[in-house]
Amino acid sequence: MAARYTHGNIEHVESNPPRNTMRQRRSTGCGFLFLIFASILILGAAWLYTTWRSSQSVLPSGLSINGLDVSGMTRAQALATVEQAYTRPISVTYGGEPIPPLLPEVIELRVDMEATAQNLDTALEEQGQSGSILAFVNYLMRQLSGQRPEAIQVPAVVLYSRERVDAYLQRVAQKYDHPPLKAVALPEARTFRPPMTGTRLNAEASLPLLISALRAADPADRQVDLVVETEPPPVASPEILRRAWI
Repeated sequence: MAARYTHGNIEHVESNPPRNTMRQRRSTGCGFLFLIFASILILGAAWLYTTWRSSQSVLPSGLSINGLDVSGMTRAQALATVEQAYTRPISVTYGGEPIPPLLPEVIELRVDMEATAQNLDTALEEQGQSGSILAFVNYLMRQLSGQRPEAIQVPAVVLYSRERVDAYLQRVAQKYDHPPLKAVALPEARTFRPPMTGTRLNAEASLPLLISALRAADPADRQVDLVVETEPPPVASPEILRRAWI
């Protein structure tokens, strides 16, 4: 709409800006804000995608194979670490005292690496580590919700000879079991041999503990305290003490 007024003999005409022009300006401003917002979203998504792709090259936090933490390793490094772990001997104690460790080859201990690798790949797929778009979407949702990754336990396929395990326990019993011994006078040395408590290996109770230790990949868990039953010795008589000093 135009406004008219006269100044002397000259007529002046002023016109207001068209409504369409004002709408165009508002539309341009909204479009600019939308562009900024969209750019921020795209850059954020690109950063998350890059971070996700980088995380795909290593195993996620909290992943362990038979109790051995392998998070942060590559798939190949993790499998090699597990295979190496089962070459370590198993620490053994009898009655609280250490005895020679059990070597893996004695019981034909080995790991089926092909089956273990399949278990690892299956666990990674279930946790969204397959590299697919769906896996990225799951990762994005966890990041936005602040959800921490859960611990992932992957079973290794451990093989061994049960017959050799039983034979090992029998050898330990034959070597270390002994009946209670009474005190014995040693007149020549003017002393006596003190009584000794009898010990007997409980193979039935020790077996599951030993199997648990040989299945473990973590060095801290590759140890076993065998179950040993004790029998007190006879009470030393005063006569034995008297003979020791004659």
